Amino acid sequence: MDKKAYYYDENGFLTVTEPAYLNVLGSEKEGKDVYYCPEGATLEVPLEFGENENVRFNGSGWEVVKDYRHKFVVDSSLNIHEVDYWGEIKDGYLLVTDDELAQILKDKDYYLFTDSGLVKNPNYEKLVAERAVQRRVVEIKEKMRALDEQRIRALAEPSVKDEKTNETWLEYYNAQVQSLREELQGIEQ
Repeated sequence: MDKKAYYYDENGFLTVTEPAYLNVLGSEKEGKDVYYCPEGATLEVPLEFGENENVRFNGSGWEVVKDYRHKFVVDSSLNIHEVDYWGEIKDGYLLVTDDELAQILKDKDYYLFTDSGLVKNPNYEKLVAERAVQRRVVEIKEKMRALDEQRIRALAEPSVKDEKTNETWLEYYNAQVQSLREELQGIEQ
């Protein structure tokens, strides 16, 4: 039978498994096989463990503990935190999947934090539409501000834009501003 030594880190978590070496003199003295057990290792076989679990040597034996280290959780404001401790997820936090994490990074408003987990925000589509309107309002106001600068220049230096229609630059800019104002009024109603 090949005996193994199970090494663990400073927190007791299993790190490496290597063959254990037979102590010939100790075996002769004891009358049975005795193996060397280096510091930071045990000859005791670790327990089986599942997903989000790990085994931890507590000084006298192995125990199965929850282990979400290097996974991500969110708080009630959907702020993302990397788990850097072993044990259960702390109260007030939810473990998130990779897909949920990606969606939260893309848009925090997609989910709502509930006691039973993350749920899709039922008002999400409305929120997205409202944001699009807000962006368009900002764009319109920025275009109107730029056109106002051009209109001022057109007042100071009157010139014809179109020789065929005799439309001046001021008339052209005024028409553009009027079109933007009408669009803005339609949005704000």
